[in-house]
Amino acid sequence: MVKMTNATRLQVTFSKRRSGLFKKASELCTLCGAEVAIIAFSPGNKVHSFGHPCVKTLIQRFEYRQQLVHSGEMQMIEAYRKATLSNLTSELSSIEQMLEEEICRGLKVRQAKIGGRIPLKTST
Repeated sequence: MVKMTNATRLQVTFSKRRSGLFKKASELCTLCGAEVAIIAFSPGNKVHSFGHPCVKTLIQRFEYRQQLVHSGEMQMIEAYRKATLSNLTSELSSIEQMLEEEICRGLKVRQAKIGGRIPLKTST
């Protein structure tokens, strides 16, 4: 693949490819909920941009995250996220254990009502 030399063809190709790129970015936003910013400079040095929700908003967020990374705050944020995730995981395990106990209790009650004809499920 080589850069086109004909300026007219180059501009036409850029316009078509830009439209296709922006369409794919729009689909990505719609289908996946992604937030996308694209800035492209044409061969004539005109600026073309696509952004969802807004190019300026996404650039500001990117710049802010870069500042956090360099300031060390990002490490604190990640530590907080990990601690929160650990707490939620622990809580989920506890709830799952309680659910399993309730299921076993329900099976025992059913077995007692029917006179012991239904075997209890045992976990392996």
